[in-house]
Amino acid sequence: MHDNNRCIDCPLEDGIFNLLSTKEQKKLKEICTTVKFKKNELVFKQTLPVSYAFFLKKGIVKEEIEGLQKNYILNILVDNDFLGLTTMFLDTYTFSCKAIEESYICMFNIAPFLEIMYYNKVFMREILAIMNQRIYYSQKRLMICQNYTLRAKLAYYLLWFSENIYKSKEFRLSLTREELAIFLGSSRENVVRILSELNSEELIEISGKRIKILNKPKLRRIGKVK
Repeated sequence: MHDNNRCIDCPLEDGIFNLLSTKEQKKLKEICTTVKFKKNELVFKQTLPVSYAFFLKKGIVKEEIEGLQKNYILNILVDNDFLGLTTMFLDTYTFSCKAIEESYICMFNIAPFLEIMYYNKVFMREILAIMNQRIYYSQKRLMICQNYTLRAKLAYYLLWFSENIYKSKEFRLSLTREELAIFLGSSRENVVRILSELNSEELIEISGKRIKILNKPKLRRIGKVK
């Protein structure tokens, strides 16, 4: 069961929502429900009609395309970010979204949310700017997956997880080894092997799902991180 709460008393004035007028913020709260999603619970499903705009208040989620034999992870998102942005103007969701840690998500009825966007051009431009950043990120991920060795990809994304997702040099990886392999476009066996090598070289320290960055400068060189 979800824990659902109306957002009338929820402050939606921070960050991008600060671009809205007081009247628009009030309207947004009226069309919003905050939902608690458990780990591994589906937020929205590929091919279903687009009925909500989603804003991740707190937690970690993954966006993934459902394939015939396995799913392909497109992105991993954390606190204070929109979900499913590139589907917002479509009729159906072109990918699925699932919580990989307990997450609290604001769900806005899509029609009035889009209406607020249309009338507030500054807010709309900021939404579109975030969408463009997502497209750029997807292009960069494609380039990395096609041109980097697995060792370089692992170094790059271990730093990415550390700096962008968990914001700590020591973290508990929310993805399973299988999911990490899918994220990197490789096999579980090869990912486990390279992780073991990085651990033996004392670039990282692994204890179960916990990973600690030990030699950030060398990982940056391996991962070609500027």
